[in-house]
Amino acid sequence: MIIGNCLFRALSHQLYGEQGRHRQVRSTVVEHLRGNSDHFKNFLPVGAGGGTRRNQTRRSARSSRGGDVDPTKNDVDLAFARHLHLMAQDGTYGGHLELAAFAAMHSVAVRVFRSDGDSIVAGDEASSQVVQVAYHVSIILFSFVRLPLLPPLPSSSFYSLLVHHLNHVNG
Repeated sequence: MIIGNCLFRALSHQLYGEQGRHRQVRSTVVEHLRGNSDHFKNFLPVGAGGGTRRNQTRRSARSSRGGDVDPTKNDVDLAFARHLHLMAQDGTYGGHLELAAFAAMHSVAVRVFRSDGDSIVAGDEASSQVVQVAYHVSIILFSFVRLPLLPPLPSSSFYSLLVHHLNHVNG
């Protein structure tokens, strides 16, 4: 199994009930991003010169020359094209941009439960259809579906949160 496909495997499981169609999910997400580039490219963090950074902070977004330097339209276009090229390749980790594209394509909300006990939502939080995945640093991403009520797991607050949420959703 290639590392880096975890997001697309989890989304495939949620959409089709199995992970095996992760390449198809990746391809359709990339095509959706490409077809809606005017919307999505502005959410890719791009620095002057066209470089991208994940988890960009205000301080790191500033130019090393001491001031704020905005990327040009060409910088953004080149960075987005490079992002799509990499994202189309098997094994490239997906992120927030890909979650947002998936949610938009399927008119769903994607709730990502994080190991710190928090969760984030991509897409419309009011959507009647919610795709649920979990992210943990050592496990990366996995998909979970509605299950019968489960007893809490006392050993891990992260997994207790998942069980609590599942019990609440199913209750």
